[in-house]
Amino acid sequence: MTRQYDQFAGPVAHGWLNETTGFGLAWWISERNGAKVFAHSGSVAGYTAFLAGNLERKTGFAVLSNGNQVHTYLYGLALKALDALEPLPK
Repeated sequence: MTRQYDQFAGPVAHGWLNETTGFGLAWWISERNGAKVFAHSGSVAGYTAFLAGNLERKTGFAVLSNGNQVHTYLYGLALKALDALEPLPK
């Protein structure tokens, strides 16, 4: 979960999340709302998967699809799921 490379120029346009995004060993590492988040995706013909998590809160979300090149949609869905997993204010 340590960032090894400070840029990510993959198929997800202009990096995964924001200017803090880099690449760890097999994981995308970034900061979001002050917390470290990680992600990984993969695909084979006809299928795409995406996993994202918040390391500090020990929460995560995985989404699997029967679709080609849908990474952009899946990471958007994963970010919404991470937001939904945030603890409610007391």
